[in-house]
Amino acid sequence: MSSQQAADTISTNAFATGGFAPHGEFRIECLDGLLCYEAIGPFNLEAVRALGPARRQAFERWAPVPGARVGVLVHWQDSALMSPDAFAAYHAGLSAYAQSLAAPPVVAWVAEPELEGMDFMAERFAKVFADNRIEFQLFTDWHDAERWLRARLDQA
Repeated sequence: MSSQQAADTISTNAFATGGFAPHGEFRIECLDGLLCYEAIGPFNLEAVRALGPARRQAFERWAPVPGARVGVLVHWQDSALMSPDAFAAYHAGLSAYAQSLAAPPVVAWVAEPELEGMDFMAERFAKVFADNRIEFQLFTDWHDAERWLRARLDQA
């Protein structure tokens, strides 16, 4: 994904509400049938709360077939850190959304090994995904992540 926002990109900035401005942004677009996120952190509660409606809009717009498994590829930039209240909101929001889907998505993350906070946060996120029966894998290479996602979706 490019760092410039395309017209068909959904941004959490468009859904932000609350007493504070969002810190961090998720940008979502559909590339070759995969929902691709650019996660630019660190994130506060307002940014994470805006992810819920952005995620819903992306799935409604680009999910190929209602009830089919969806592949989600997330490219992390700058930082994966979230405040404790933001992480709690992420967990609650993802859990509620995953329960509303007929089939859980398959999720691949791409991040440089030295990305701020990834070593600390990946373990916590993996538990959230496992709790919701979401297949998850962390990669350092976009192409490896995409190949893994497509193979998992082909098996579904």
